[in-house]
Amino acid sequence: MIKNITCADPSFLTVVPEGSIPYLGSNYSNPLHGMIRVKDSNFEVFDGNTNIWMPIWGLNVHLAPSTLTQDVLKWAQKRMQAEVEAERLAQTNATVADALETYNKAKDQLTSVMTLVS
Repeated sequence: MIKNITCADPSFLTVVPEGSIPYLGSNYSNPLHGMIRVKDSNFEVFDGNTNIWMPIWGLNVHLAPSTLTQDVLKWAQKRMQAEVEAERLAQTNATVADALETYNKAKDQLTSVMTLVS
């Protein structure tokens, strides 16, 4: 069974291992002993004793976006939709266009001030 998968930032992915690998006896003299690879669409493990690649049956690793990643993506999608809607309304409504221009100027000014004070 997979004991550990390391990710640079674990907030992005959730790893759900299923299945198990074949038993491998200890062989500390072979650095490839126990190495796992993907061949075609199958997982294989290297048996350092007989020097063969053994198939790993039923081993699946399911990578899924974490809850944090899903929340961030939903937030970004809402923001993008709101910006597109504001731009669309600004094309047909002078009041919305003026408010959007004021908003964008204020956003630029805030960015400038934050840069100066940090």
